[in-house]
Amino acid sequence: MVSMLRRNFWRVAALLMVFPLALFFYFFVLEFLPGSNLQETGIIEISIREALLRVGVASTPILRARGLSGRDSLARDAGMLFTFDKPGFYSFWMKDMRFPIDIIWLRDKKIVYIAKNVSPPGTGVPDSKLKVYSPPVEADMVLEVNAGIADRFHIEVNDSMTAEIKKYD
Repeated sequence: MVSMLRRNFWRVAALLMVFPLALFFYFFVLEFLPGSNLQETGIIEISIREALLRVGVASTPILRARGLSGRDSLARDAGMLFTFDKPGFYSFWMKDMRFPIDIIWLRDKKIVYIAKNVSPPGTGVPDSKLKVYSPPVEADMVLEVNAGIADRFHIEVNDSMTAEIKKYD
């Protein structure tokens, strides 16, 4: 009887240790693997005025937190569209960014605010000293593109965005 209890105890203990590790692996490690189905939520083609851009969609908390951080550059016609379930005052910072960007806040596919030519922080700047960029009004999407896109295409507040889901290889 005692040996059966010990055996069951160790089985339960092993399950209790393995289950949290499996959850961690599923929700955090797989999210960051290149080519993972959890990593990419798709590429859509958007247009604002004359700008035609292919953007990745960051629709989960982990994808939104990572954003474009850690990348060395962005293709000329590329960007990232952050989507949110409800409008809010969504703030962004340049943690681990390596190139300047324009940050464009939208509500109902209409531009409500633009932060142009936002530069990456210098090396060694602690997180507590990073500048935070926030819109003056609520938004439900935020678009990050290469710095200068807004000026090059004369993108302004009140311009509208159109989006179309495309499949790209």
